[in-house]
Amino acid sequence: MEVGTVAWFEIPASDLARAKTFYSELFGWKFEEFGENYFMAKGLDGNAGGALHLRKGAMPSGETIVMTFNSDDAGVSLDRAVRMGAVSVNPKTKISDEMGYFSMVVDTEGNKIGFWSKS
Repeated sequence: MEVGTVAWFEIPASDLARAKTFYSELFGWKFEEFGENYFMAKGLDGNAGGALHLRKGAMPSGETIVMTFNSDDAGVSLDRAVRMGAVSVNPKTKISDEMGYFSMVVDTEGNKIGFWSKS
């Protein structure tokens, strides 16, 4: 495993069906129930990299954990997410020639997520 890649994630959702639809359409993830209100997210390779779970209580105030996902194009991922109900909080922005680009949205569940791409 490469240092700095996402090893596991858990995304809280107040509406699990809506969140599963959002991430399934955005990344092609499939979900497998793994306990009550907990769904393992499996990527195109069939491996689980994280999960969605039912949010307990109100949305926390302030910042939440931000996860950035690899993308072929941070701008295309941002546009697709916005069309699906996310809110753009950072357009595709160049970090540097060596590092590439990132963009950021607030997903349908109020979580901030980012996209990173080399071009």
